[in-house]
Order: sequence, then structure tokens, then C-alpha cells
Amino acid sequence: FIPGGIQLQQANHITFQGVTVRHMGGTGIEFKHSTHDNVINGSTFNDIANNGVLIYSNTAADASNQVVDEALTSHDELISNNFFEHIGQIYTGSHGIIATYTSRTIIEHNEFVHLPYNAISVGWGWTDLETSLRDNRIQYNLIHDVMQLHDDSAGIYTLSYQPGTTITENWVHDIKRSEWAEQFGIGGIYLDEGSRSIRVERNVLMNVPEMIHLNTLRENQLIDNYHQYDWVKSFAGIQPYLKAKTY
Repeated sequence: FIPGGIQLQQANHITFQGVTVRHMGGTGIEFKHSTHDNVINGSTFNDIANNGVLIYSNTAADASNQVVDEALTSHDELISNNFFEHIGQIYTGSHGIIATYTSRTIIEHNEFVHLPYNAISVGWGWTDLETSLRDNRIQYNLIHDVMQLHDDSAGIYTLSYQPGTTITENWVHDIKRSEWAEQFGIGGIYLDEGSRSIRVERNVLMNVPEMIHLNTLRENQLIDNYHQYDWVKSFAGIQPYLKAKTY
């Protein structure tokens, strides 16, 4: 990971409200090790070389790839009501928001557009063993025109066992396989290596190569996900949010 232009370490109860993060040579804002109860709200991220927001918990692992020190992990972060555009402009395998070994983190009401790779990535380690990764919520996000360069990902992407994590009422649309993509899957939502005990519910996925790409079927729940456009008109979780956006 390329470090953040703004970096918090062992910090808590800090709020970024209505800020603009632009023209960064690395990551925009980074929460690193033992951070908790921080907020990024109502802010804009544009023209970022690496990740927009990185929540980086300790990834030191034993031979089975388990986190060995939960005291160094980040938890209870809130990333909400932000706009992400043109992220990963130099390091094109970057993410709008990426959270590694985190728990009880909420990513909601954000919009993502024009990204070479995925919008939201939660999880790390490729493990189906128990770690500090759990109880995260990805909800009410608007994601479109992402995955413009790479493959093997989606609008929303997960890794590893994360009990209690939910992906609900997001709208992901207009993702096309680029001419540079290889043979790997591209979806609206992608549950990759070790993804387990995740509930994917009431998401709208339109004009995407695959609705939900599954690399594992272990204990995940897929409930009432839709792809019909007409249903969006009565989608209480997303529609008020869309009307409020003026980007």
C-alpha cells in the first residue's frame, strides 16, 4: 500500500467533514493500526494515485494466515456520504475504499465513478479462519462505471471469513469488461477467496457482466437481489439518496 497523504495511527474520534482530497500521489486518507470511531463524511476524493480511503489493520500473520494481534486492528469506522472519482490513476489496482482486517466498520451512502478497479473492498488474507474481520456493513452506496481497466473484481469485493458482515441495498450499474481485461470474472458484487458468512441482500445490479460472482459458497446468504430497472423506482433504501445527490 502507498501511504496516505493524510494518515491517522492509533487515533480515535476524529471527524473529516466536507473536505476535498485531490491530486494525491498516494492514498488519500489512511487509518492505520489501532484506529477506531473515526468518521469521513460529506467529502470529495478526486484524482488520487492510489486508494481513496485505506483502513489498514495489522496483517502480520502466522502460517495459517490468521491475524496474530487483534489489538492492532481498526474498528468502528464510518465512511459515509462521500464522492469518489478518478481513484487509482497511477496504481491502477487501487480501490475507492479498502478495509483490511476491520470490524464494525460502516461504508454507506457513497458514490463511486470512473475507477480502473473496484469501488469498495472489505477483507484481506484469503482465509476462511476466524480473525478480527467481522460485522462490517456496506449499504446504500451508488457505484457505476468502475472496473474500467482490470478484471477479477467487482463494484463491491470481499475476501475472507467475516461473520456478521452485510452488503445491503446498494445500486451497482454500468460496468463493462474493458479491452485490457483477461478471463477472470467481473461482477456487480464479488465474494472472493475465503469469503464466508456474508449476507448479500436487496441490492440492485444493472448492466454488469455478472450479477454476483461467487468464488465460494460457504455459509453466504444471497437474498432478494434484483436487476430489473423498474424495481429501483420503489426502492426505499436507495431512491431518497439518489435524489439528494447533485454531482
